[in-house]
Formats: sequence, C-alpha cells, structure tokens
Amino acid sequence: MYPNGAASEALIPLMIACLKVAYLQYRATDMAWQVWATRLLQPGVTDVDTAMLGGMPAEIVAMFLPPSTVNSEHLCQLHKGLSVAQDIHASSVAQVSTLRVIAQDLLTRMEAFEASLAVQHQMLEAFLTTVGQSTEVAVKEILEGIPDMPDIDHMVL
Repeated sequence: MYPNGAASEALIPLMIACLKVAYLQYRATDMAWQVWATRLLQPGVTDVDTAMLGGMPAEIVAMFLPPSTVNSEHLCQLHKGLSVAQDIHASSVAQVSTLRVIAQDLLTRMEAFEASLAVQHQMLEAFLTTVGQSTEVAVKEILEGIPDMPDIDHMVL
C-alpha cells in the first residue's frame, strides 16, 4: 500500500489471481476482475480475505453476467452473415484465378496466331514477288514473240 492508502500496482495482479482461483465459476473480462480487485484493495477494507470470500460487490455483478441471449443470437446471425461473405469472397478469388488462366491461355493462342500470320505474310510477299517478276518476264517474251504486222483492217484509203 502507498502512504495515502491506495493499493500498489503490484498488488492488483496478485489479487486478480486470487479472485480467479477463489471464483472459478465466473468468466469475465480482465477489466471486470481488475475492478473487483481494486475494490478489495481500497483504503478502509481491513480484512481483504474476508471481503474476498464475502462475494462480489453488488454494483459489479453485471460485469460478470453472461451476455444476453439477444446479443448472442445477434452475434450468431452476424457470424453466419460474415461466413457467407467470406464464402462469396473465396468464390470470387477462385473465379479471378480461373479468368487469369483463361486470359493467359488466350494470350498464348493470340501470340501463336500472330506468329502464324507473320509467316503467312512472308509467304505471300515472296509469292507476289515471284509472280510479279515472272509475269513481267512472260509478258516481255510474249510481246517479243508477236511479229509486227501492218494493220490492214484500219487503214484509211
């Protein structure tokens, strides 16, 4: 204890431990246990052991009560709703993963198709070049092979 009668900070955790051992049937937050321990260590409490075994003060009983069933039902419904949301999220992640695989496959196919088109373009260019050159040569040969004759059908007399 401090000279002013206040409980030392080191005594509170010890008192909480004693309370938890003496009252195993209670479940509460650490704050509730601390409130009870602080009450027992207040100035004016002469016999802490007797006060501790005398039960908890009436004004803190509500801190040790289980949550109401309304709150429990609400938490249960909230948990179910969050579970559904979590399932929807997992499904969406799986769908994105599937779409990523499909997109990658599509990209691979497009790249292969582009490569095929490039080869076809080169083949067509070579064909056009060959056909163009042979056509010019063939036309020249044909024209050279035609004898020059006088036009008797269109002669003006």
